[in-house]
Amino acid sequence: MMQLRPVVRRLLEMCWRHRATTLLALLLQVAMLALTLASLTVTGAVVDLLRWQRQPEHALSGWMQRLGLAQHSLPALLLAGAGFALALGALMAVLDYSCVTVKSRLVNVEIVPRLRSDLFSRLQK
Repeated sequence: MMQLRPVVRRLLEMCWRHRATTLLALLLQVAMLALTLASLTVTGAVVDLLRWQRQPEHALSGWMQRLGLAQHSLPALLLAGAGFALALGALMAVLDYSCVTVKSRLVNVEIVPRLRSDLFSRLQK
């Protein structure tokens, strides 16, 4: 059975060799996670506003109460929230495309050809 330590060491060496692209892929993933959480928060706020519009006796969440929202400003807030959620979705799509492109380039242009050339050079010895 193969030990795990040499495999992890080789993977870390490979990541270190391609550290700039690996770091870029990691940062894009973190940005996508942050945007996902932000879009969930905005969607939840819009749902809370819709509920408050339909049933004014239900209180808004704590941070929304502190804003001092008025019932007459609700349509503009709903449109702004929906527009912001759509903008976040579009930005997430762009980041997802960028992340897939970066990871594909990392694997298919940088790592696989290098591993292939290392293997062929070892086989020729």
